[in-house]
Amino acid sequence: MATSLLKRFTIAVTGDFGQQRTTEKVRQWIHYHGGTFASEMSPTVTHLICSKQHYGKAVPKVKQALKLKTVKIVKFDWLEDSLLSKPPRVRNEREYLMGTIIGTARESKTRKKAARKHNIKKGMATFEKGCKDFEQDMFSDGYHIYRDSTTFAYDITLARINLLTNKNQRYSLKVNEPASDDPSPSPIISNPIFPSLLPSPRPRARIHHARAQRLQLYESHATPKLYACYAKYSGPKQSSIPRILAPLGSSFELAFGNFKQFFTLKTRKEWDDRLVKANMGSIKWGLQCDACGGDTGALQLCY
Repeated sequence: MATSLLKRFTIAVTGDFGQQRTTEKVRQWIHYHGGTFASEMSPTVTHLICSKQHYGKAVPKVKQALKLKTVKIVKFDWLEDSLLSKPPRVRNEREYLMGTIIGTARESKTRKKAARKHNIKKGMATFEKGCKDFEQDMFSDGYHIYRDSTTFAYDITLARINLLTNKNQRYSLKVNEPASDDPSPSPIISNPIFPSLLPSPRPRARIHHARAQRLQLYESHATPKLYACYAKYSGPKQSSIPRILAPLGSSFELAFGNFKQFFTLKTRKEWDDRLVKANMGSIKWGLQCDACGGDTGALQLCY
């Protein structure tokens, strides 16, 4: 039986609401309940039933409704809830207004993003402190970060470009050299990984998985030179204990070989192929980044 539930309203529609809620069906429902269906916007329109997509894109009907300022832009649920109420009654539009719904969603998204960013910064600070503490412990044990003839420090972090997307997960890889002439090598640990550090001014490289790593190569203070290599993972709920790639007292060939192997595994780029010439105002050496014309997914290490 037809009703007069919507007799005071002139309703327009924009958007896709599914196969069971076509514009023609909505028109029939509005007429059946005494309302007026408007195919175009005009000052007589009281409601615009709108999809989230069309509201977000600000299609012409939405722009016209906003300009009129008298039109209530509501989601489809307003009509459906009004008609299905027992007994049928026109629902208050306040909780169905698209502007309020979208605004609330944006505020929630902004709050979540800010909270996540704060947690990432907090995690990065904790990670940095842990790595510095480890480096100090290694120094006390007679090892320092290895530097080659160019003074390059073999203490790098491999990380995704977008830390917010990738949750600030990192590895740290180091190679050390012992302080005594007769060190006692640590036992080799299975499934070796390496200790990690947060690189602010340090080189950064993109990896192909949602984790990042800090690569560190240590060298002994004393001679003959001995080495060690570690990695540390920075993701949440990970152990703060570094895992060994090459134990204390290793040869340079073993420690540096594992350093390079880990680097290649995580970046898909050979260590010896990491350098390309990049023009960034002045000629510098570094791994090619997106800003320099690098391919998507390529290793990033510009410095």
